[in-house]
Amino acid sequence: PYRSNMWTARADWTINEKNNVYLSWNNSYNRSDNDQGPTDLTNTNFNTNRNYIMSMVWNSLISPRVLNQFVWGTSYWNNLIDTESYTPVIVNFASVGYGTNGNVPQQTFQKKWQIKDSLMWNKGSHGLKFGGDWVIEPWLGGFFGYTPVPTLGFFDNPTTILTNKTKYPQGFSTPGILSSFAATNGITYSRYTYPNYIHTASWYFQDDWRIGRRLTLNLGVRWDADIGLVGPDILKNCRTNLIVQKINDPLTNGFKSIPKDDMNNLAPRVGFAFDPTGQGKTVIRGGYGMYYDQLFNNINLFAMQQSFPIIFGTVVSLVNTSIGNGDLANFVVNVSPLPAPDPSKPLTDLPNNASGRLMDPDYVSPMSQQFNLGWSQEFAKDFVLEADYTHLLNTHESRRIRLNYRIVLPDGSNPRRLASAFAAAGLPTNRLADIINDASTNRSRYDGLNIGIRKRLSHRLTFQTSYTLSRALGYAGSSGEFGATARYNQANYFDPRELSYTGRDERHRFVFSGVLDLPWGFQVGPIVQIASARPYTLTAGTDLNKDGLNNDICVAGTLSPNGHACPQGAGINKQRGGYDLDGNWQSGKFFLMDLRVTKFINLSKVREGMNIGFFFESFNLTNRTNFGNRFSGTNTGTQFMTTLGLPTGTYGITAAAPYQAQMG
Repeated sequence: PYRSNMWTARADWTINEKNNVYLSWNNSYNRSDNDQGPTDLTNTNFNTNRNYIMSMVWNSLISPRVLNQFVWGTSYWNNLIDTESYTPVIVNFASVGYGTNGNVPQQTFQKKWQIKDSLMWNKGSHGLKFGGDWVIEPWLGGFFGYTPVPTLGFFDNPTTILTNKTKYPQGFSTPGILSSFAATNGITYSRYTYPNYIHTASWYFQDDWRIGRRLTLNLGVRWDADIGLVGPDILKNCRTNLIVQKINDPLTNGFKSIPKDDMNNLAPRVGFAFDPTGQGKTVIRGGYGMYYDQLFNNINLFAMQQSFPIIFGTVVSLVNTSIGNGDLANFVVNVSPLPAPDPSKPLTDLPNNASGRLMDPDYVSPMSQQFNLGWSQEFAKDFVLEADYTHLLNTHESRRIRLNYRIVLPDGSNPRRLASAFAAAGLPTNRLADIINDASTNRSRYDGLNIGIRKRLSHRLTFQTSYTLSRALGYAGSSGEFGATARYNQANYFDPRELSYTGRDERHRFVFSGVLDLPWGFQVGPIVQIASARPYTLTAGTDLNKDGLNNDICVAGTLSPNGHACPQGAGINKQRGGYDLDGNWQSGKFFLMDLRVTKFINLSKVREGMNIGFFFESFNLTNRTNFGNRFSGTNTGTQFMTTLGLPTGTYGITAAAPYQAQMG
């Protein structure tokens, strides 16, 4: 369920014919349950948001050609994602699991003050716009106590462990059946708060230049900077950084410094619109621009949590490469004690075998270069035919680079990459386990051709329809996502095999929407959407290349416990479609039809111009189940290539829900 309460107020004041001011206030609170993808009642969660915003806008007509707008505002936001109860441990089998949701608890709070001014000046054939924005954040912080209870991983599902006596001769009592074990030192120390104010500054200039009756140019430039958001004063004490500075290795020698604020964010834009005939029926348009985004706060959050006097982190991270081989070779479930840390001893440094977190010293703001070229043609009086090509090249996106992955030596041993460097520096070879460096090295692209027809309202009908042919690619199959990790070769995260479709890739999409006025005051408005299936990744479920990461692609022909085989050509986001719970093949293609019917009643006899309307809205009219890419991709699991449930993470709750209706 979702519950929301909102209070709003607004006051307007016309000072004189050239100046007017309005003051607005908004206070809201909402709560939603189970937005973190729970699979059973042991990992439910709730999400609450508290917001208030107050702003003042002053519009001043300086002259007939000059208009100024001044904005002052303040806001507060507090988001909490938590659960009503915690389980003792989190248990992950090959394709099923239970226990406290790994994404709880987490909180973010933020307070802002803003001053913004914009000036619009029409000077001859130029429409000039100037502006600046300054935001002060005196309070930004929160916590992220991910995996708040110990986590146990198994290679197989319970049925396999209990019935396969060759692989598990003693069932759950077989030594070394855990694939992994991890534990943090508790949520108390996961809190963080910036010690200094954060400033966000920006300015822009734009010129809409009407060169002639048939040609308009749009020229502009914008600059943005987040000052203090990276948190260099905090990150200088990051324990992982301090440890890797003691060793000599090509992978870590670049971490002698800490990341700084990215101030080089100058973004030019140019666009045009051209009427080749001068009759207003044909338009050719295009543009190019650079756009910068803010740092996603989780990027530096994890490194910050290892920077305070008492730090938070994964203090135990143990991995088996196979049953009976690895860090947990002799561990027996329900017999061996869980290797949890001592909660009575505050963690002031990372213990041996802990996971390290770094933010790359060269981290910069993500940037997107966008190009578009389009054409519109009016025909048959009320119709417009349009065609637009769009190209996006996204660079400096987030990428997780593993610095201490495992390697296979000629003698068959499987140490971590930096073990010898730690030993050479006089440190234990297991001084750190996995080391994650969040870098801004990923890139992705999108190409799309959109063809559409629009009909203006005439003869009681208006509609618009479009078809899009597109492709979305990204390294690690990611586009803007947080946490993209290499799957094939940790030493080469730009391996050509890493470039693949993103999870949002749709080759074809068709949309139709319209409004039809019927006799007797009825109005009908349908919306139809049809799209190709979105892809997902098929994984082996085991660490085939022994790099310490269980994210390898499945091997073609390998059978899963449910009898489905890994197909030929498996790769990152190469699979589309799967099976439902009855074993029937589902293409994963998307179809959704919504419909609104309105009945207007004319009450002009009661009062001139008065009427009333009754409406009936239906969503997912055909009650179609859109599976999207919500299929299990783990080859060792019993649900391999089988649906995981409603695709709320693919299309959103509206498209995933069964037929619904409302009226009013």
